Amino acid sequence: MRYFLLCLTALFAVSCGGADKSPVAIAKVTSNDMILQEYMWRFVFQTPAEQLKIIFSSEPFQPLPSDIAVYETDLNEDGKPDFIASIIHFRYYENGTYPLYIMMRDNYGGYTPTKLSQRTANFDVKVLPEKSNGMQNIMVDGKPLLFDGKTYISGF
Repeated sequence: MRYFLLCLTALFAVSCGGADKSPVAIAKVTSNDMILQEYMWRFVFQTPAEQLKIIFSSEPFQPLPSDIAVYETDLNEDGKPDFIASIIHFRYYENGTYPLYIMMRDNYGGYTPTKLSQRTANFDVKVLPEKSNGMQNIMVDGKPLLFDGKTYISGF
């Protein structure tokens, strides 16, 4: 009986551990999303503190590369794909939102990721036709973001 209650308690703890607050809509996922998810995952979890979170978490609570949402676009219109990404995992869910990253293609075939101060609730991403400082403006969850020369900031 104790074994049964212990198993039942463990099952309950695992099933209730993280609220599923997944975004409602992901605008566009690229054909090479698995490679980008893996790259973004390595960027997000590059610090020793973040790696320890993964190592010492039980399996249901570990963030995976599949928790990365990726949107492909060309923000600087150089003909190379750039990406807007977010990690959709309950550990990174704060105040109803998830972190947001921009990944710009560099001249060496890699990407330069930048974490934005703006966060996203639904990963509803649109690229606007207007430009700011040579970069396309974007709209995230209905909020316009403008490029100020270094990063994207709230605008209009």
